[in-house]
Amino acid sequence: MKKLNIFLFLLFSISAFSQSTLVRGPYLNLGTPASMVVKWRTTAAEIGEVKYGTEQSNLSQTTTETTALTEHEVLINGLQPNTRYYYTVGANANSYTTNDGTYFFKTSPVPGTVQPIRLWVIGDFGYGGQSTIDVKNSFLENYRNVPTDAWLWTGDNAYNDGTDQEYQDNVFNVYPEVFKNTVVWPCPGNHDYGSVDANNNGTYYDIFTLPENAEAGGTPSNEEGYYSFDYGNVHFLSLNSEMLLSIVTSNTTFTQWLEQDLQNTTQDWIVAYWHQPPYTKGTHDSDDSFSRSEMMRNNVNPILEQYGCDLVLNGHSHGYERSYLINGLYGKSNTFNAANMIVNGTNGNANDGNAYIKYTLGDSANKGTVYTVIGCSGKKGSGDDPLNHPAMYLSTEDYHGSMVIDINGLSLNALFIDTTGTVLDRFTIVKEELTGINQTKHQYGIQLNVYPNPFKGSFNIEFEIEKEEFISIEIKDVEGKLVESFGGKKYAAGKHQITCTPKQQVNQGIYIVEVNNSKKLAAKRLVRME
Repeated sequence: MKKLNIFLFLLFSISAFSQSTLVRGPYLNLGTPASMVVKWRTTAAEIGEVKYGTEQSNLSQTTTETTALTEHEVLINGLQPNTRYYYTVGANANSYTTNDGTYFFKTSPVPGTVQPIRLWVIGDFGYGGQSTIDVKNSFLENYRNVPTDAWLWTGDNAYNDGTDQEYQDNVFNVYPEVFKNTVVWPCPGNHDYGSVDANNNGTYYDIFTLPENAEAGGTPSNEEGYYSFDYGNVHFLSLNSEMLLSIVTSNTTFTQWLEQDLQNTTQDWIVAYWHQPPYTKGTHDSDDSFSRSEMMRNNVNPILEQYGCDLVLNGHSHGYERSYLINGLYGKSNTFNAANMIVNGTNGNANDGNAYIKYTLGDSANKGTVYTVIGCSGKKGSGDDPLNHPAMYLSTEDYHGSMVIDINGLSLNALFIDTTGTVLDRFTIVKEELTGINQTKHQYGIQLNVYPNPFKGSFNIEFEIEKEEFISIEIKDVEGKLVESFGGKKYAAGKHQITCTPKQQVNQGIYIVEVNNSKKLAAKRLVRME
């Protein structure tokens, strides 16, 4: 009888597995340097397992669930940072996925690590139609040669109401080849909230596992509606514009968390994203009063800019809009003052010599943010909208597309690409080197700052002396050869600032600025960029 029972149990287990099929996933959430969450759905409840290893031919490690479920979520711990792992998902020693080399995940690098990072950004993509597929194929065919480290969603992920079936039809069935090897970091849109109640319970929160406890870096938000995480030398903020208007004011749990999180980060870059944009004149108008756009602009933008946020990614309006490098616009579009609010009014295209430089010295330290609207990854506007927000360098409703962002050290390069892979907009943000530019200095009684650094046309020298004395200011190359001199006169005790425009041709490279008299010397490195 005992043998018969064992036989019947095995027969039932085999029968149950054969009747169960994979209907969603696998997909990857909440990647950290030491862990990964793998999720999938089956038609029948079963105890799922993930087999994994650093070699495709040797998936020697296994993590198994403890309860039979249809919604599977396996947290794999004890992983090595910045490492690729191959995996399969299954149950009862059977696999739902083939070990063909396309099922893999890569753990995050240790926070602060400087290495190339690629991001793919899509917004308002959840229609599931041909335009969505075309945008996906454009990215995969033209930019998948570099592994995608983070997949960012700017909301309205599943139309019309963010139901489970809409997520299945319009999202999971559309991106299977991306889900299986790319960690997704979403934020919700207003359509996703069609299936979310006032207590933030609903489909969006059921589907995703997100870092409410700072598992991936940052400060705990204690809820999945908004969160932060680190990847390399970038700090990301996934915010939520769909909360009740009363929740997002100048002093609430949300804004207090936001400020604390930004105070605590030491990363080189800050990238924030949410759904409803603070600036748009497309299929939506950010000037509408008592709107979530106004709410975010009034209460979130000042905090982000105070702490040097570099890039903001939004959706909602079904087009593409991209600002200049700006600072200080917290009112409606008619309050935009170009003279005071544009930090850099060029096209930002490094190929034209117009990269946006963000400086860490002087009055403009960490000043300036680029704001983008990427709401055309599934649907685009009619072309009849004004598209005339004065903060924007470029606005269009003529294309479906997505954004590809590459961050390498202190350079961020962003491309807006259409369904053919054509680059329709590009901009670059460059920051001053943290080592090798202003860290090497020799200071003997003279306080010295040099900015902007790097510079192109001219730069400022600020110095302070204890008493009136004759000061000489010289620029030298790295071999000590004199390039040009300024100053050469008596200066009163106190602080001084002069603007220097080299008369000689100063090529791109590293130079030394020296401020000295016969007994004292202060020197700083200065970089010339073309």
